[in-house]
Amino acid sequence: MKNISNNKKNILFIDPYIKNSNASSFNRLVNLFPNVKMSYYAPAWTNFEHYQIPVADGIIISGSASHVFEKLDWQINLAKEMKQRLENGVPVLGLCFGHQLLGHTFGGELDFVYPDTQDKMVGSRKMSWNGKSYVLGVTHRQKIVGLKDKAILLEKEINILSHDILEHHELPYLGTQGHPEASEEFLRFTCEVVDPLERKKIIKSSDDFLQDWNNHFFK
Repeated sequence: MKNISNNKKNILFIDPYIKNSNASSFNRLVNLFPNVKMSYYAPAWTNFEHYQIPVADGIIISGSASHVFEKLDWQINLAKEMKQRLENGVPVLGLCFGHQLLGHTFGGELDFVYPDTQDKMVGSRKMSWNGKSYVLGVTHRQKIVGLKDKAILLEKEINILSHDILEHHELPYLGTQGHPEASEEFLRFTCEVVDPLERKKIIKSSDDFLQDWNNHFFK
């Protein structure tokens, strides 16, 4: 784990969007971590070169309308770079697409939540990590269905869902199928959480999750 208590740490927010940027979520994290320098990178819209990804003390990879099984060049290069960063001791948090990208890198298999229709699952659900439970917004068509490497499955399969939160045995990696980075707008229009009180509850729980990740991996 990184010990950067004597310096202001730099967290890189990777937004792998292909349609609409996740800028509102990035801005929410800027406000959530006022003592952290936040930077932004959009790999799908950059001529990907190894040196172009900014150096950072920690990395958050958010969701995307792109799919890991497309095996696009920027996805493959991003996965390789993130694995190298992890092996160099840089904590990485994968969210939805980021969770699936790294889960696949560690030997996981991907499938549609609803194979027959390929419909999207939206809303929120409870997930558990490190002895605590969180309610996180969700919006995804795919899920991780198997792992062959050293990642830990932290939640048992519930109905048609599986592998909602993963942590690596040896590398500083944590991934969740949920969207703890989700802004008010993201929850309302993308996760389709209509009730404003429910959105407020989800954001509070998401803040707790992100703060716990920060405290756990940056000691």
